Amino acid sequence: MVTLKIDGRTVQAEASMTVLEACLQEGVKIPTLCNLKDINNIGACRMCLVEDAKSGKLQASCVLPVSEGLEIKTASPKVLEARRAVLELILSDQSTYRYKGKVETVEGDFERGTGSIAFRARFANPERLLRHGVS
Repeated sequence: MVTLKIDGRTVQAEASMTVLEACLQEGVKIPTLCNLKDINNIGACRMCLVEDAKSGKLQASCVLPVSEGLEIKTASPKVLEARRAVLELILSDQSTYRYKGKVETVEGDFERGTGSIAFRARFANPERLLRHGVS
């Protein structure tokens, strides 16, 4: 077991876990798109970014291993701005986004501080997409 801090709270996690897994274990929700259970994680979508509180560096939590003394921020202004930018880039050239077979039109604010998206996109259940990703 290793001890780390997630949003200022001291937690313990198995040494083999990623930061994303440790956060989920502690009930801290982090959005993901490319993280699929039992499939090789590559951190390609960058939606699961977290901030290393000591260095200020942003890292993909799905591929970041937990380590002793690690301090992570999951919802700092820097993290939220980066996630907003990632989502805008992902959706910027998409007129339709299919999610579990449904298509919807969405505009406006998303929860967890992602703010207003500056374009119109079509996809289903955006709040779930931003909180949990595709599952």
